[in-house]
Amino acid sequence: PIELEGGGGGAVDLNALPGSRLTRFERVGDRGGIRGVFVSGPRPLWLVARRSRVLALPMRGEAQRTVSFTPFHNVNCPSGFILGTAAGGVRICQIPGRMHYEAAWPVRKLALRCTPHAVQYLPDFRLYALATSAPVKWTEPEVADDDVHTQTLVKTRRAKAMARGGVEEQFALRLLVPGSLECAWQYIIDAGEHVQSIRNVQLRNTRTGALQSMLAVGTATPGGEDTPCRGRVLLFEIVWQVADGGTRWQGRVACIRDAKMACTALSGLEGHLVVAIGTKLIVHSYDGQELTPVAFFDTPLHTVTINVVKNFILMGDIQKGAHFFRWKDTANEKLLVQLAKDFEAMDILATEFLVDGSTLSLLATDMTGNACIFAYDPKSSESWKGQKLLTKSAFHVGSPVHRMVRFRLKAPAGSAPLTPAEKKAAANRHAVFFGTLDGSLGILVPIEEGVHSRLQTLQRHLNTSVPQPAGLNCRSYRQPKTAEGQPVRTPAPHFVLDGELLATFEHLPWRGQAAAAGAAGMTPGQTLAFL
Repeated sequence: PIELEGGGGGAVDLNALPGSRLTRFERVGDRGGIRGVFVSGPRPLWLVARRSRVLALPMRGEAQRTVSFTPFHNVNCPSGFILGTAAGGVRICQIPGRMHYEAAWPVRKLALRCTPHAVQYLPDFRLYALATSAPVKWTEPEVADDDVHTQTLVKTRRAKAMARGGVEEQFALRLLVPGSLECAWQYIIDAGEHVQSIRNVQLRNTRTGALQSMLAVGTATPGGEDTPCRGRVLLFEIVWQVADGGTRWQGRVACIRDAKMACTALSGLEGHLVVAIGTKLIVHSYDGQELTPVAFFDTPLHTVTINVVKNFILMGDIQKGAHFFRWKDTANEKLLVQLAKDFEAMDILATEFLVDGSTLSLLATDMTGNACIFAYDPKSSESWKGQKLLTKSAFHVGSPVHRMVRFRLKAPAGSAPLTPAEKKAAANRHAVFFGTLDGSLGILVPIEEGVHSRLQTLQRHLNTSVPQPAGLNCRSYRQPKTAEGQPVRTPAPHFVLDGELLATFEHLPWRGQAAAAGAAGMTPGQTLAFL
C-alpha cells in the first residue's frame, strides 16, 4: 500500500465523514473478477458475491479506522482500490493476485507437480521449508558385496518399485519465498529415504556459544519386515549467497548423523536438539560440526510428535498416549525427567501446548477425531502424586487432526480496561491452529472464565432453540467417540465450546438474538462482542 498523508491544498478532512459506509464495487482484484459491497468503519468488511452467495471476508492488518473506499483502475494499479483512513491518510491498494474467493478464507493454490508432505516456516529468514516427493525411475544402486543390510534393503525397494511399474518415491526439500512462492533452493534426499519431520530449531554452538537458526530434518529408510528401519538427522544452514548470476537464499548441509532406527520427530530444546529415534528420546548438543548425545529416555512404542515450551517437553505416542517431560540442564548433569503421563490408551496423531497466561495445558488428538486437554497437577489426589495427567476436557472435532500449530493471540481491539494481572495474562495467551485429514481447518482458543460461563449458557439455549441439520443433537455429536475394538476412556468433562453452534447466533433474526442473549443474561450487543 502507498500512503499519502493529507495536507496542503485540496486536502480532505476524512474525520468529518461518517464512521461506517457501504460502497458497491465491481471489477476489483485479479483480472477484475470480484464484485460486492465494502463496509468501511473500525472493522472493515468485504461482502463478496461469489456463485450466487455472499461471503463476508474481514479485512485484516489495517490498524486505523477506514472511513471511505472507492475502486481505482490505473495502468500502475490495475483493478485496485483506494482506502481513506481516520488519520487523514489515503492508501492505494491491490488485492493479491491468483487468489480463490470461493470459501470463507481466501485460498491460493500452488502447482508443485509433486506431493507435499510437510511445511515449516522459518521466521528468521522469512522462508518456507517444504518436504515433497515425486515418482522417479528405478535405478540399480551399487552395493558392496559384504554389506548384507544394504543388499536386503535394495532387494525390498526393487520389488516395491517393480510392483509400481518401475518407479519409486524420492523425497526432496525446497525453500520457498513468500509472496511469489518461487523455489529458491532444492535438496534431493537419497532414494528410498522418507522425510518424517522438519523443524526450525535454535541450536547453541558449544564451542562459540552462539545461537544459530537451522533447519532440522528427520528421515527413515523403511526396508520391510526383513530389514531394520534406519534413519538420519540432517541439519541445514540457511545462507544468503550468489547463485545463478544473482543473490538468493541457499541451504547448506551442516551435519548428518546416522541412526540405527527411524527419526520420527524432533524439536529444539534450549539450544539442544531432541530427537525421537525408534523407542528412545535423545537430546543432542551441537559443536558446529557434529551432534553429540547428552541424555536419553526410553519411550513406549513409536513417537509421532514432540512439542517444547521452555524446558517442558510434550511427547505423543502412536498407542500409549501423551507423556510430559522436563529437561534439567545443570553444570553437573543433563537429565530428561518424566513428570507425568496418560495411563489410558490413546492413538495420538498430534500434540501441542495450550498457553493461557500462567496456565499450561496439554492438547492431544487421536485417530477417532477426539481432542483431549490434559493438565499436570501434582497437588491433586487424582494425579497419583503427580504421575498421571488429568483429563480436563474432551471434544469431538469430527475428523482426525493431523497437525497443530501454536500462535500468540493479540488483545481484542476495543476491549474493556484490564487490570495488571489480566494484561499480563492476555499478553501470554496462545491459540492452536489445526488441520484435519479431510482438509478442514480450525482454531482452539482459550477464553476468560466469565465469558466461558456466559457463552456456555448461550450454547445450551441454541442447542434446543435453533433447528439443527437433520434434526441431530450437537451436544451428543461433540461427545468423544471410541472406535470399534478400542478401549473406552474414562468420561471427561465437556467444557470446550462449539464455535460452529455459537456462530449460528449471528444468523438469527433480531427477536431470536434478543431471546437467546436474554437467556444467557446478556444483551445482543454484548453477545456479539464476546463472539
